[in-house]
Amino acid sequence: IIFDPNVLTIGTGMEEHANYGVDFINATKTIKETCPYVKISGGISNLSFGFRGVTKIRESIHACFLHHAITESGMDVGIVNANEMYHIDEIEPDMLEICENLVFNKIPEATDDMLERTNYEKACIDARKANRAPPRKPRGRITNIPRMKFDYDNVAPVPAFEPPKPTSDAAQNYTPNPYQNSKLTHEKILEIRAKS
Repeated sequence: IIFDPNVLTIGTGMEEHANYGVDFINATKTIKETCPYVKISGGISNLSFGFRGVTKIRESIHACFLHHAITESGMDVGIVNANEMYHIDEIEPDMLEICENLVFNKIPEATDDMLERTNYEKACIDARKANRAPPRKPRGRITNIPRMKFDYDNVAPVPAFEPPKPTSDAAQNYTPNPYQNSKLTHEKILEIRAKS
């Protein structure tokens, strides 16, 4: 028995369509938990109809979606164009973040970010055809990543009264010139002073 929960288009700009990607993944998981021996199928190209004309964008969305649908929910069969299909490792990190935001509807601006990236990719295609330099890449959304905490963050600073000890082996094993240790009290210096 093969179930097709129906992959629907995301990124259309309509709010009710925004969860279609994550809904399919959740439905697949529910079906697999209820009927563990059935197979799950889906026509993946339906997902990215809103971005027709830019293969890189569409295939990136498909790769991101398939990765999560297969590894997290147990999807068995995806109807795809195998000739143009990407692996998730082939997607640029910033592009992957935009795709995941769109597929999982993580942020309200996910569709706008993808449209901006689509316009950039279209401009790159046009620039290649016209033998021009590509346009500037959009910066995208900067996420606030919390600062990592380290053990030394909790250590109170101790005032240093001496210079730090050398860290390299060569510096630690170096034997200094004896004149540098006691310039004024060395035996030879005292003899010379006594004569003069």
